[in-house]
Amino acid sequence: MNYRLLFQWIPLCCIIALLIAGALLKQKHSDLASRNKRLMLQNDSILSVNIELEKQLSRLRRSLDSLHPH
Repeated sequence: MNYRLLFQWIPLCCIIALLIAGALLKQKHSDLASRNKRLMLQNDSILSVNIELEKQLSRLRRSLDSLHPH
């Protein structure tokens, strides 16, 4: 068996495998970054709704408190 040829192909195969893995990880990172951006926008929207609901609830409580005799 020709060990010299084997020792030339093993590093080459490892380099190719690493390049493929790197490309796949880069694509996965891109997908996750895109999903993260959408979730951040969704979170901001939900936070805005929550803040508005808190304001409305506070106004409602003040209105109800003003109706009760002290």
